[in-house]
Amino acid sequence: MGNIEIVKGTQNSFSVTYEPLEHPVMAISKDLIQNLEVIINVPDTFMAPILENSTIGYLEVVSGDTVICSSNILTTQTIDKKNINNYLLEFFSNYSSALNSITHF
Repeated sequence: MGNIEIVKGTQNSFSVTYEPLEHPVMAISKDLIQNLEVIINVPDTFMAPILENSTIGYLEVVSGDTVICSSNILTTQTIDKKNINNYLLEFFSNYSSALNSITHF
């Protein structure tokens, strides 16, 4: 999993959890153990707002073509969409930094 972009969000990142597995402990035959793989499927871009406990993807434990178990990946917090105040604050903080670098020539 690489970087995840949150478009128009008040935060650049979020924490995740997963739904509890129906059977957290299970017996697996030896021939399946050798080929176990965990597949995480999450988009690389999200559009704010993102609500707490939203399903944003899933994970699967597979061996070959056999799905051993799967679970939804959930957000643990809400990320609000930026409003005009957020954009103005960003602009003025970046603008003042740009002015300071120009005046120090």
